Amino acid sequence: MRVAVWTRKNPTTKRISFYLRWSDPTTGILYRPALHIVTSPKPSKAELQDCRDRAEALRVDKQRQIEGTPHGLLIPMRLHDARDGYAEWMQQDFGEGVQAAPGTQTNALRAIGAFLGYLATREAPRRLPLFIGTVCRHDVALWRDSLRLKGLKADTINHMLASLSGWCAWALDYGHSHENPVTLVGKLKVQARRAQLPIKTPEDFWGLVAKLGDPLKRGAVIILGATGLRQGVVRAIRHRQIDLDTRTLTIPKAHGSSTKMNPPIVPLARQAIEAIRALTPADPRPIGHLLANGDGQPLTGHLNRWLKPHGLTPHDLRRFLITGYETLSAPQRIIDDLVGHSPGKVRGAYTEHINLEATWPWVKRFEEWLGP
Repeated sequence: MRVAVWTRKNPTTKRISFYLRWSDPTTGILYRPALHIVTSPKPSKAELQDCRDRAEALRVDKQRQIEGTPHGLLIPMRLHDARDGYAEWMQQDFGEGVQAAPGTQTNALRAIGAFLGYLATREAPRRLPLFIGTVCRHDVALWRDSLRLKGLKADTINHMLASLSGWCAWALDYGHSHENPVTLVGKLKVQARRAQLPIKTPEDFWGLVAKLGDPLKRGAVIILGATGLRQGVVRAIRHRQIDLDTRTLTIPKAHGSSTKMNPPIVPLARQAIEAIRALTPADPRPIGHLLANGDGQPLTGHLNRWLKPHGLTPHDLRRFLITGYETLSAPQRIIDDLVGHSPGKVRGAYTEHINLEATWPWVKRFEEWLGP
C-alpha cells in the first residue's frame, strides 16, 4: 500500500492544496484524509518548495504508520455498519458480568448518529465517506465547529467527541481504520467556574432525604452522600461487592481505559450500611444490582432526574462528603483516598490501595458529624 502526495490548484482562490492519498490493493478502496497543507494565493517558489517538503514528511510518516499497523490491510466497513457493529460490541459481556452502562451506550450512539447526520448533509452523495477508514481529522474538526455554532456548551461537545473517539478506537482495534482521527482534534476549553454547593450541612442533607418519599430514591441519595462515590460507580454496585461484616465495598477495575480513579476498597459509614440493608432483598442475586428498577435493570439517568427538581446533581453529594471531611479537618490524603482523587504524580504512581487503618477513624468522625 503506497501513500502518495497529490496537489490540487483552486482556479478561483489561486491556492494550491497538498493532501495524502492511498488505496487498499485488495479491496480497491481509496482513502483521502483531510487537506494537510494549503498555500497562500499565488504562492512563491520558496513557499511551494516548503509545502512540498512538509507534505513529503507527512507522506513518510503515514507510510510508516500504515506499514507498521498490526492489522495489515483494512477490513472495509461502511459507516452505518460500523455504528451497528460498535453497538453490538458495547452490549456484549466483558466478563464478570461487566457491560457498558445503558446510558453510555445511548450517549455514544447519539453522538455517532449526529456525526453521520452531519456528514450526510455536508457532503454530496458521491463525496460522502462510505467507509469508516475514510473518516479523517478534517471531518471531525468541522463537525466540532458546527456543534459550537449551534450553541452547545463546551463540555457537551467534548463529551460527544469522547463518544466518537471510542467508536474510532474500536474501529482501529478491529482493523477498520488506520488511526483514530478524533485524538488529533483539540477539545474545546471549558471555562473554569467555582462550584456553588447547595447542601453544606447535615441538616441540609437530611432535609433533602426527607423530601424523597420513595425508599429507592432515599437509599440512593444516602449512599451517594455517605460514600462520595461517582454516580456511575454507585449505579454499577452489585450485591457481591458489599461485605456487611467488614463494612467495605469492593470496586472492580473497569474493563476499559478511564481517566477516572476509584478506590479499590471503600469503607462504608453507618448511614450507608443502613441504606444498603434497607435496599437488599432477603435472597439477593450475587450479580444483581443494588440500585435497580422494577425489572431488575440498573438505573441509568434516574439519579439526575430525581435530584434535578431540587436543584442538585449526583456530583453535588460527592462535594458534600468532601466538604464534611474538610469541616472535620481531615488530612487531604485521607480525602483523596476516600473519593479517588489523584494523590499526586509520585505517590499516585506506586500507591494503588487505600489505607483502611488510617481511614476508619475519620469515617467514624464523619458518621457522628452526619447523624442522625
